[in-house]
Amino acid sequence: KGIIINKDISKAIYWLDKAASKGDETAMFYLGEIYDQVEDYQDICKAVYWYRKAAEAGDSDAQYNLAICYEHGDGVEKDFSKAVYWWKKAAANESFEAMRALAICHFNGWGVECSIDLANYWLRKVATLQKGGLTMSHILKEYRFVETFTIEQFGKTYNNSKLIMK
Repeated sequence: KGIIINKDISKAIYWLDKAASKGDETAMFYLGEIYDQVEDYQDICKAVYWYRKAAEAGDSDAQYNLAICYEHGDGVEKDFSKAVYWWKKAAANESFEAMRALAICHFNGWGVECSIDLANYWLRKVATLQKGGLTMSHILKEYRFVETFTIEQFGKTYNNSKLIMK
């Protein structure tokens, strides 16, 4: 943020690159973020390179972002099965966003088998990690499922739209 010293993206890139070259997965992720998000430094190929390095090192945020690149074809060839691969890796590292993405994929059959049971599985994982007790309405709204599917479509599975925790 440049609170104590002036913000200098070039110096940040220099120091992040040094840390990344020594295997620091967080530095790799932040390099990906800079090349993906920061105006005047945007280079999607470099972003994908750093996201991939961080993802392969186990960074769940990088795994999620790399999946998004595959979903949209940003810097890579569009490939839903590769997006799902990286979302599964991120979900294994407890990424709520990745679990949400997997639920949507299974609900729509994007890159995976179309399965309401697997969509429900991923929704249940999100609720469990959030310490449970959430209504389906809350989950759908909080994770913007409303754009993709409605509460009524889950009503039969979730007994009056309440998430059943096992």
